[in-house]
Amino acid sequence: MKPVLAKTPALKRTLLFVPTAVGAALLVFLVLGMTTHLFDISLLVAVPAGLATAWILLGPPEVRLKDGRPLVPSAVKPYLFFPIAAILFVAFYPFVGLFLTQVAPIQFLAWATIGVSLAAGAAIAYLLVGFPKFWVGAATAWRRIPTETKPYLSFPAGLALAALFYFLIGLGLTGVDPVLAPLVAAPVGLLAAFAIAFFVFGVPRPRRLPKMPDVPGRPRPLLLAATFAVLLAPMAWLVGGALSLVPGLPTSFELPIALLAGAALASAFALLLWGGPSRWRRYPDYVPGVSREVRHAAAGPAGLVASALVMAAWTLSGLDLVWGLVLALPAGALAAFAVAGTSGVARRAADVPDRVKPLVLFPAWLALAGLIALALTAAFPGNVMWNLAAGLLVGLAVTLVALESSFLKSSLAERRAEREARARLAARRKAALAEAAETPIPEARGP
Repeated sequence: MKPVLAKTPALKRTLLFVPTAVGAALLVFLVLGMTTHLFDISLLVAVPAGLATAWILLGPPEVRLKDGRPLVPSAVKPYLFFPIAAILFVAFYPFVGLFLTQVAPIQFLAWATIGVSLAAGAAIAYLLVGFPKFWVGAATAWRRIPTETKPYLSFPAGLALAALFYFLIGLGLTGVDPVLAPLVAAPVGLLAAFAIAFFVFGVPRPRRLPKMPDVPGRPRPLLLAATFAVLLAPMAWLVGGALSLVPGLPTSFELPIALLAGAALASAFALLLWGGPSRWRRYPDYVPGVSREVRHAAAGPAGLVASALVMAAWTLSGLDLVWGLVLALPAGALAAFAVAGTSGVARRAADVPDRVKPLVLFPAWLALAGLIALALTAAFPGNVMWNLAAGLLVGLAVTLVALESSFLKSSLAERRAEREARARLAARRKAALAEAAETPIPEARGP
């Protein structure tokens, strides 16, 4: 529907929308307030009346960028329905509740307020931005699925429906018989779910079993670890359940035996499925060792675990907590460097520009010096100045080595090359002298 002032430029209509809505709302509020003397109802009616008046006269406001494009793309605009509807629902709820308090029964007040506010917010949001057409994308995606592939979707759909039916049937039968509820819900849910899934998607009829592609060697270590992690808890649970049936077994032995046996079973299954290092070396793409990305990702957790173990051992020993903290911090740092290696730190320090290095050097130096000085002061409280001097010296040395590691490496490499060149020159000179000594001197002949 075109607005009444459609011939007015869009920019001018957008600028006039808010003043028109406010003026119309104020006019309606004054008229209703003077005639009915009901402030709440007048305010409740005036706000939507002002917006409706501005909408009819000027149309929706259009905010555009400098190049003429709309502020919100048309493809994204329908998805603003949900936040706008939620905001309008929250805004309408107190006014609708205040209005319905005078007319609706008290037992239906809350539900009526929620329903009216939700319907009003959704209606206004739909008028403003529309509603996203999810069914169009779903229908397009369904048509793109090959016909021979659709029956195989019955298995995941059946499992999802079985879980839903199990929950609903079990919830309904829990009040009747809690023991019988899972025994009835499981088979009935499975049968009903797969019957619906097979009716919707069809029954898969494979002509022949597809041949599984051989997994290359590079991802096999990660798959081995993932399989072990996934199977550890179920295997331990099965072993624990079997041990609970053994008469005379102490209860304190069940958990460690279940964990060890479950880990052994999970490791055996994972090794049978993915093989070990001797099998991985048969693949040309297998690279021994852990990749750099995995080591860097595991460095932080390894440092935290090492620090936590040192702190836990120190706390359980009943010793001073300060010394445990002093030992835990370097232990965590050493564990992190041991897992990640120093090549990544050296490479990142080498990438820092020379102009930025002073900005990095002084804060890192002072922070490290302060940490070392605090640790030494906690251990030796009588030598504060010496502790501060030691912290400054050690912090400066560590920071310089970390930032200038590439320069130190290049200097050491140059000196090593010079020594090797001098050694080769000396070896050639020695070989030339030895050859000259072995060569006989020709005898001099007379005139």
